[in-house]
Amino acid sequence: MYDMQREITVKGIVTGLEWSNPHVLIYVDVSDDKGDAQKWIVETRGGPNALMKAGWNKDTLKSGDRVTLIGHPARDGSNNMRLAKLVLPNGQEIDPNSHSFY
Repeated sequence: MYDMQREITVKGIVTGLEWSNPHVLIYVDVSDDKGDAQKWIVETRGGPNALMKAGWNKDTLKSGDRVTLIGHPARDGSNNMRLAKLVLPNGQEIDPNSHSFY
């Protein structure tokens, strides 16, 4: 489903978080070149238990947070990605696949 050979970066505003199995979903509004909001769905590699081991909790992201998301784009060109790294509003980088924050 995702092009694991490519990595893209998008910046946007968190609109929601689905903290559930099998994968946590992050909903983000990303402005396009015209300034119009494009809805993105960003999927983490694991579910809540895996993310908690990496230092996350359901309050790590909140609606309204401006974030940078780095990940692998959907092969079909839709506004979906598999998350590789997240940069929080305070500049803190989080690798959802590690057991600690950077």
